[in-house]
Amino acid sequence: LAAIAAAKVVFFTGGDQAKITAAIIGTPAEAAIRKVYDEGGVLSGSSAGLACMSRVMLTGEGDFTVLRGGNVEVKEGLGFVTEVILDQHFVARQRQNRLISVVLEHPELPGIGVDEKTSIWIRPDRTFEVMGEGWVMIFDARQSVVRTDGAAVKPKLATDEIVMRVLVSGDRFDLRSRAVLPKG
Repeated sequence: LAAIAAAKVVFFTGGDQAKITAAIIGTPAEAAIRKVYDEGGVLSGSSAGLACMSRVMLTGEGDFTVLRGGNVEVKEGLGFVTEVILDQHFVARQRQNRLISVVLEHPELPGIGVDEKTSIWIRPDRTFEVMGEGWVMIFDARQSVVRTDGAAVKPKLATDEIVMRVLVSGDRFDLRSRAVLPKG
């Protein structure tokens, strides 16, 4: 706890985001990390360390070959990023189906998929910039009418409209307005 309290940067490694959150949520370590963050410290993460930052967190469990309700396991994340759902290794591992499924189940929260060798730097003003070699994909279903096929267990998900954005290094995005910002 003393090391966390003295930190200016807290880095979450890769691995298993469910294990990271299980070890931290509700502990004095979580409170210490929140204090670092609230006082202007930097939180950073790679792979699972990115995924655990959102409030609604993908665990990596589920069948990602379909778009079905209840098909992708989500748990409570650390909640440092509350405006969106974060996913990692996105384009390289073709994780679009899993993020679209969760976004259609939580249409109030856009999904952001960050590719390998790519990062987003979320600033205190809740804008982010893309850095790196790959892509960042954003799925926004807040204007959508989400439908199901009526099945009680794991219904097929459908929508009339979903906004997809594909960003590259240097692109900027505002989490509050959900708009791409001019470069500069």
